[in-house]
Amino acid sequence: MAEEQKSLMERMREFQQYEEQQTEEAPAQEEAEPHTSSEEIKEKLKAYLYDDSLVEEFASAFMSIPDKDSLGKVLEVLAAKEGEIKALTENKQAFQPQSNPDAKQAPKTEEPEIDPVAAILAQRYK
Repeated sequence: MAEEQKSLMERMREFQQYEEQQTEEAPAQEEAEPHTSSEEIKEKLKAYLYDDSLVEEFASAFMSIPDKDSLGKVLEVLAAKEGEIKALTENKQAFQPQSNPDAKQAPKTEEPEIDPVAAILAQRYK
């Protein structure tokens, strides 16, 4: 039984050592993949916002995104929306009225207005 307790105690020590190694390695893994720097984010935002004051205003919100994958997805959505906007602005016909250019309005001829009551009385008493 002493051997079982010893092996159990050894297992507990090994587990503690394993946990300590994992906690020491975890910060090293985080350091290996650093968060995107503020300058990188500002450069990427400048492509979509065009104005330095807007970039400065929104950079802190983008820097608070916890990981690179989420930031990448947000930037992909921005890129897609930017592409849609550019496609709309390049397509001038999208902003043209949808009326048929061949169907011109007939010019209005100015006819004197005739009072309907006067017209009926004129017909009766001719």
